[in-house]
Amino acid sequence: MQPQIPTFLEIIFVVLTFVLFALIVAAVKSVRQKMGDDNLKSRKYALRVGAVLLIWLAVTRQLSSLHFLDNWSALPPHFLVLIVPPVAGILLLAFSKNFSKFLLHVPAHWLINIQSFRIVMELILWGLFLNDIIGKQMTFEGRNFDVLVGISALILAVAVKRGKLKSKFWLYAWNVAGLILLLNIVIVAILSTPLPFRVFTDGPPNSMIAYFPFVWLPSFVVPVAFAMHVFSIRKTVLSA
Repeated sequence: MQPQIPTFLEIIFVVLTFVLFALIVAAVKSVRQKMGDDNLKSRKYALRVGAVLLIWLAVTRQLSSLHFLDNWSALPPHFLVLIVPPVAGILLLAFSKNFSKFLLHVPAHWLINIQSFRIVMELILWGLFLNDIIGKQMTFEGRNFDVLVGISALILAVAVKRGKLKSKFWLYAWNVAGLILLLNIVIVAILSTPLPFRVFTDGPPNSMIAYFPFVWLPSFVVPVAFAMHVFSIRKTVLSA
């Protein structure tokens, strides 16, 4: 059954999703210009990227509307279709020759600073918990420490931008720690869903990810966090 989520939390989440979308498209346009493209060419490139992302958002929304994702008895779980394609695409992209050239022109601090969106996401999850939509374990009151990544991103991005971070060790360490914390909450979230192997049974099940708009949490918002860590690590390697 679809949980009754307060409208204001849905609106905040949708706004967050499209802010991330807009930041990515704008960044692509800016970087392409740095690479030598004229304004028209860089805009077309950014629009193509935006079109791909919009199609993915539309596809996942449609899957939720068709109730494909809320079949919790199916094995393997249907919601894996939200996670596997973007993760595979991000890894393939990160190690492609053309994208590696693109990454060299991306400001290092930008890849870090964007992770501050996780502060807002954690507040949304906390609001969902207070409204009895998800369990405590998915918030910073429980087993979710992702807010630390968001807060530290603001500090680290400033240090990187001002050239005060002399050792690349801290970039590697921060990104690896961020990936570990991201993996932690993803595992907690999966083990909180109403699947046969559900582990976290205190509080309501995490069924919201099967429905719009929170279907975009595992299919877009989490992959953005994953991508920025992977791209930041890859850029650090390429810049060494």
